[in-house]
Amino acid sequence: MRNPMSGMNFVSEQPTETVALKITDLGPVAPLDSQFGIYPRKTCPPEIQAAFTQPIEGVGEPPVYALIDVSRAFGLDEDLEASGLEYRPLFTGEAEDSLEEVAPWLVKLDLENSFTRRLLTQLDSEDQTGAYWTAECALFLRSAADMGDIWRHLRKFTRVQDEAGKWYYLRYWESRFFTIYAERIARDPGLVARWFIGTDIEIASIIAVTVDRTKTVLPDLSLIRRMERTPLVVDQRMHDAFAVQARSLTDTDIAESLIASAPLVMAGRGIAAAQELLPFVEAVAEEGPELGVHSRAGFGKLASIDAFFGYRAAHDFRLRHVVSKWLPCSPDRDTLHLRRLSDDLVLWRSRTRWGSVERLQDVLDALRELGHAPDEAETNALIRRVFFPLLQAMPAENTRALYGQMTEQAAAHGLDGDERKGLHHILGFTLGTFFLDDPMESSVLALFVEDDPASLFDDICNDLSGRISRMTLE
Repeated sequence: MRNPMSGMNFVSEQPTETVALKITDLGPVAPLDSQFGIYPRKTCPPEIQAAFTQPIEGVGEPPVYALIDVSRAFGLDEDLEASGLEYRPLFTGEAEDSLEEVAPWLVKLDLENSFTRRLLTQLDSEDQTGAYWTAECALFLRSAADMGDIWRHLRKFTRVQDEAGKWYYLRYWESRFFTIYAERIARDPGLVARWFIGTDIEIASIIAVTVDRTKTVLPDLSLIRRMERTPLVVDQRMHDAFAVQARSLTDTDIAESLIASAPLVMAGRGIAAAQELLPFVEAVAEEGPELGVHSRAGFGKLASIDAFFGYRAAHDFRLRHVVSKWLPCSPDRDTLHLRRLSDDLVLWRSRTRWGSVERLQDVLDALRELGHAPDEAETNALIRRVFFPLLQAMPAENTRALYGQMTEQAAAHGLDGDERKGLHHILGFTLGTFFLDDPMESSVLALFVEDDPASLFDDICNDLSGRISRMTLE
């Protein structure tokens, strides 16, 4: 996976061992839920409320600002506009024109405003419209300076140069990467001073919130006020070392995010730990570049789409009429395009009921009613009956291409006999055309490779029954 923070690792010429940043890991923080029937509703989880309001020595209780990437969640830009809060884009000029839809906005938060609550809310459904916890779209900071001074200070870090004069956009507003970077500069007071102190401004703390943990970053202001501010210098050795670390952390972060945001999907597959998802995330990352996906957020969204709608969803003729509008992505807009694609796929899923417990139960009931591995005619009849809404939503040419695609997949995996091919086609409609290539479905692949047709039928029925039970319990 390409490191989306290329050029991020900056070190001073002469770092010291003095610790200039105190980084506190608050661990996993439970987001707000819908708070149905509760009045007044909370706007922050207790741990984050404390981080937003606790007095800071020598500073008092400075207000909270947020750097928000509105491209990471559908409707976030409209909610921000309607919030009544003060905000402005961090980019200006040509950068604003070319990167408007993926650029961050500086927002002065009101802790009683419903927009603040929405940033920290996760709903108990796959549709997270109006709730942005899982989008990880904000990095929070506290400062007593006015918004104009903060804006001017933060703009200094949006683009930086390396020693050869090459420019980089530095996406420091992504919480996961900011915490990694903060850990790397914590013992460099001059560089910490560069970030946290500017003309008429001091940043008293930064709060990085992700779905799996929250960290607070507090500078030692009494120390760094006395320090000469170190220029940002790209150190190639540190850059290369960070790229290796970032790849591992990004894959793990995406896996952990999927576990947290898609419990029903993971339960159906019997996956409980992020480590089990790493082969899937790595496989998705390999196909990303050919789809125009290069950013960390883009890879995360692509993995989410493949988890919810079937492995290699972008290549699946079930979805071609939906996918072709958004993929391949335009340069620098992969996150936005994948978000729009995800929204369209959610609508498609609501119309077809694909992937739902009810649809899985329909497939299982139809197989049990049949009582044996189906031949070609029985397979086609079952698919037409159970998946009629899906077939109805597809253009006729895509339906023909889909059957061809499934036949190619069966041949690629050496499946012979009408019964084995029939079960493959039925599961292709149920789990996605490329399910046998999906690292999350390795146990199903083993059944097709090892079982005789009679045993395969029974084992497939048992597998579907287990998925339904796990999803129902979840």
